[in-house]
Amino acid sequence: MKFAQHRAPTCALTLLLMTLAVAGCAGVQVTAAPPSACSSLVPKSLRDVVVGVELPGRTASAGDVWAALDGQTGKLETANANGAAALEIVDLCEKRDAKTFKHVTRTWWQVWR
Repeated sequence: MKFAQHRAPTCALTLLLMTLAVAGCAGVQVTAAPPSACSSLVPKSLRDVVVGVELPGRTASAGDVWAALDGQTGKLETANANGAAALEIVDLCEKRDAKTFKHVTRTWWQVWR
């Protein structure tokens, strides 16, 4: 008979705990921000066009031509380095955004990651 007296509070407590457990398992809608504009992180100095060296005229000496071509090679190296640096900045930004999005959208059982 004593068990019957405690049955109602026990059932209520069980129902409450089950409700909390189910509510805790329900998915939470996460609103992720749109990815940032990674190209906006590239500085203007990397966006500027690298102008080539003025080539000497027909009457120039071999030394003048050699110096102009050496300068042109230097400008080409600068242009290639700028392009590579800009792409690296964008790649790193995209990887950062992907990692952040993956972290934010993980499921509830992945809390240890």
